[in-house]
Amino acid sequence: MRKTYTIVFSSLVLLVQSCDRQQCKNTDAVFDQFKPIQKEYKAELVKKISMVEREKLTYWISERIVDDGRTYMVVDVQGDGLCAKAVIDITYVPQTSSLKSFQESTGKGYSGAKLDGLKYSINNMDGEYNFFFVNVDRIVD
Repeated sequence: MRKTYTIVFSSLVLLVQSCDRQQCKNTDAVFDQFKPIQKEYKAELVKKISMVEREKLTYWISERIVDDGRTYMVVDVQGDGLCAKAVIDITYVPQTSSLKSFQESTGKGYSGAKLDGLKYSINNMDGEYNFFFVNVDRIVD
C-alpha cells in the first residue's frame, strides 16, 4: 500500500512540475475596464507588450471564437508583470501550421495549452490594433 502512495505522489509532483504556468493577477485598470476585443484594450496591450522582452512572454490558449466569419484564438499573455488576453486572428493559418487542427476544431481540447514560439504580427488599421497569427513552434498540452 505504501508503494502505491509513493507512485501516486511522485506522479502528482511530476505533473505539477511539468506545467510552468505562473499564476498572474491583472493590475492594469484598462484591462479591467475594457474587453480584449475592444480598441482601448488592444492599444494598452500593444503598449505593454512593447515594454517586455519577447523571451519573457508566455502564451496559453484560452479559447477559440468565431465572429463575423473570422476565427480567433484568445490567448493568455503573461510575463514580467503583464497579465492580459490577446485576441489573435487565425482565419488564414497555413495548411502546414501546427495550429491548423486547433483552427479547424472547436478549440475546447486545447484550453490551457502553452504556445511555444508563438509569432504574430500587430497591424494598426484606422487607429485600431489587430493581432494576426504568423507561426507557432509547438503546442504543449
